[in-house]
Amino acid sequence: MKYQTTFLRSVSVVALTSVIGTVVFAAPDAGSVIGNQAVATYTNAAGDTITVTSNTVETIVQQVAGVSMTSNNIERIAPGGKAFLPHIITNDGNGADAFLLEAAENSSGTLDLQPLVFYPDVNMDGVADSATPLTETPTLAPGEQFGVVIEATAPSTASGSDTITVTATSNLDGTVLITNTDTLTISNDAIIELVKSMTADPASGGNPNIIDAGDEVTITLTYSSTGLVAANNYSVQDVLDGRLAYVPGSARWSDSSTALNDDNGSTVV
Repeated sequence: MKYQTTFLRSVSVVALTSVIGTVVFAAPDAGSVIGNQAVATYTNAAGDTITVTSNTVETIVQQVAGVSMTSNNIERIAPGGKAFLPHIITNDGNGADAFLLEAAENSSGTLDLQPLVFYPDVNMDGVADSATPLTETPTLAPGEQFGVVIEATAPSTASGSDTITVTATSNLDGTVLITNTDTLTISNDAIIELVKSMTADPASGGNPNIIDAGDEVTITLTYSSTGLVAANNYSVQDVLDGRLAYVPGSARWSDSSTALNDDNGSTVV
């Protein structure tokens, strides 16, 4: 069986963020001490207002596990090909925790996928950062996120469709877990993989992985052909969030330093 030669190319644009206002109320951290004291007022026979206070009662906040994960993936995969399925795990608990990672094909033998392997995606751009497999996340602080990519390999004889259950389970409390469902369908047609990432310009200050109001943000769209036949007339449209303003003349192909035309026309590659 002959495979279409894989190509990889990307295009980037720069956008400027507008002011974003958000109010967030976080749960108390595990180990925090919460004090409470009752206050009472009364009027005595002389008409004076008297205030009295009770003793202070202190409670230590116990650690409670919590986890969320995004998102469900629906992908096509060529016989003998690979699919890469990104997920982001968030520690929703009130203390540090790590999460066991598991992935299993639901109808064993339908696609007969090779062992499903997790790889780290620290910058959460949908692309694995390392070839070192993972079985659990690192320890995450409350509210911290961690990205992973699952590599799924189909045998050359695979056909049909199947789902994969992806599970993240708290190390602190094994009853606390979250699942996503990925769907893979075998295709002998053209297949295009598209990955979008956003990175704040380090020159604008702050953490380049965190986008603040006023930052310049580079948006990169990376596409590759992974199917058995060539893809023709491929069109990509990316509509900016209303809080982002496109910087004119900033779009460029990854293999050229020449700015692209901003007339919304098509580029043949």
